[in-house]
Amino acid sequence: MRYDSSASSTPALPLSNEGQGLLRRRFPILRQIGEGDGMFVPMLFVIVFVIFLPFVQSAYYSFTNYNGISPDYDFVGFKNYATVLKDPSLSSSLYFTVLYSVATAGIVTLLAIPLALGLNRRFIGRNTVRAVFFFPSIPSVAILGFVWAFILSPLSNGALNALLNLVGFAAVP
Repeated sequence: MRYDSSASSTPALPLSNEGQGLLRRRFPILRQIGEGDGMFVPMLFVIVFVIFLPFVQSAYYSFTNYNGISPDYDFVGFKNYATVLKDPSLSSSLYFTVLYSVATAGIVTLLAIPLALGLNRRFIGRNTVRAVFFFPSIPSVAILGFVWAFILSPLSNGALNALLNLVGFAAVP
């Protein structure tokens, strides 16, 4: 087989736009998006409706005198922020939060690095000691598995099937 140096290593784009939708013809970047790339759309909806919209709503309410109970509220501007910044408990709580964060990170790092280096050396019982340190992370995964097994239980007493029965749908096996 002979090597042809004139051949391009990149695949050629189709010469005609037949079979491509209007959006793909108007926006060439969409030609690069594969069919499976739309799988991110549900995640995008979750991010928008669970994170972004509540954040925007909270930012809006921070400029009002909304108390979370009564439906009536008025726009007060930066008055809430001025009140918080004047409060002496803000500076003390901010100080203790920074102190706790720095101290916790420092202590964990100072203890974890020598411990990891020590457990990396060969000694009798090394695997047992590693297991003792690793074991506390196992039950949380097991408990999470039990929770999902309860939610997705194929019996009618599973949380998802019970919810479907309440709405009037049949249980999913």
